[in-house]
Amino acid sequence: MNRHLLLGFRAFDAHELLCHFAAREAGYYQSRGLRISLRDLTFDGRAQSSLPYLSTACAAGLMEILQGVERRLLLVAMRRPLFWLYGGSNTEKLEQLDGGRIAGYVDSSPPARFLTWRLADVSFDQFPAIDPVRDDLMRLGLLLSGEVDAGLFSSAVSPAYLEELGLNNLISPADLPEFPTTGLTTEHWVIERFPELVDDMVAAHAEAIALLRDDEFLASVLKQINILGGSAGLTSNLRRALTEDGRIAETFDQSPLLRHLARSMCRETIKPDSSTIFDFTALNRFLESNHDCP
Repeated sequence: MNRHLLLGFRAFDAHELLCHFAAREAGYYQSRGLRISLRDLTFDGRAQSSLPYLSTACAAGLMEILQGVERRLLLVAMRRPLFWLYGGSNTEKLEQLDGGRIAGYVDSSPPARFLTWRLADVSFDQFPAIDPVRDDLMRLGLLLSGEVDAGLFSSAVSPAYLEELGLNNLISPADLPEFPTTGLTTEHWVIERFPELVDDMVAAHAEAIALLRDDEFLASVLKQINILGGSAGLTSNLRRALTEDGRIAETFDQSPLLRHLARSMCRETIKPDSSTIFDFTALNRFLESNHDCP
């Protein structure tokens, strides 16, 4: 049996790829005979591939579910969005962004939707313009040069590094509710056609979550991911965002952030519940057979 899988990602950052690199370093792929190839979901034509295709981008996968795609979230690694909004040296409060410009993401992306949801609570005379910018390095360049008033950064950039540059934290992950942002997700046909491969991938990532609670192991995994400014100030955020066992609260379908996501996509008539979002069958099988796993 061909045990080669494609693993798609939206951003090459710690938030998305931590479990993948942890599973690889710990030998969980090798012990199951899995061969994993990473693919950038932005450019890769997964429809042309005959190989099973899973993704780490759970928030993006959930948006596909809202669009009617038969997709399920198999495992949740990070239960909080790990994006932070930083203002320039003269911007210390969100209110100062009134009428300003933010270097952000394309409007159709989860980080953009998370940001607009959070900014909606601020009393602006003129809502700030959010410019789509290609990557963190460009967002940082625009912010440091004074072209924009704030930048939205991923876990590819250390918050400690941004503060060393004199930038001010305006929004942190703690300002957002629980939300399944990264883990493992795939379309329903992959679950039906490749159940053993799905089981093995879920098990490898569930084992990785347990290992990542060890500070020494977490530090060794982070060295494999190119983080601007190093991992200082990042590890505590990752540890707080990591799920206990790959699952998220069953009441998630009542999340205000999920309702905002549906409204922003003009999908208010779709009322997703846990059964249409998650398929924890493989994860539950693994947890039940490994009582030592948290």
